[in-house]
Amino acid sequence: MTNARKQTEECNIVGCSNPVGKRQLCNMHYLRWYRHGNANYIQPPIVKKICIVEECAEKTVGRGYCDMHYRRFRRNGDANTTRFIHHGMSGSREVRSWVGMHQRCNNPNNPRYAGYGGRGIKVCEGWNRFENFYADMGPSPSPKHSIDRINNDSFRYGWPIERALSEAIRRWP
Repeated sequence: MTNARKQTEECNIVGCSNPVGKRQLCNMHYLRWYRHGNANYIQPPIVKKICIVEECAEKTVGRGYCDMHYRRFRRNGDANTTRFIHHGMSGSREVRSWVGMHQRCNNPNNPRYAGYGGRGIKVCEGWNRFENFYADMGPSPSPKHSIDRINNDSFRYGWPIERALSEAIRRWP
């Protein structure tokens, strides 16, 4: 069979007038036969499924969840929970004070641990979350203010001179 003759012949599938390629089928029907074993195979239409989480109308990516809920599911084991609540204050003076307080009281590798955690000073359980700390303390009045411990149960934002005086008073016998 010559190339010219192949071009004039039509596909063996009823209703297809494309030129013949291999096995008396056009290229499209040949590939269907090769891939699926049936030259008449028609792939079922793709149904866009939506996320199974209530009030989410995004299309699914995996396990019935949209992209965001699937990532949460993989990270936390539950698609509805987030590991962290974002307060939008990362890097702020208050967050740095809170982190520094925890480091001084809980991290033995911190250079200032001996004066805080080493002496038995602990952070109360409620202040393990920044949101609770911020609700109690509020914003820092100015960049020069820092956390000052009045006694073991009370805190305030104080000026450096106030902090120095209270430390000096505590050191006198």
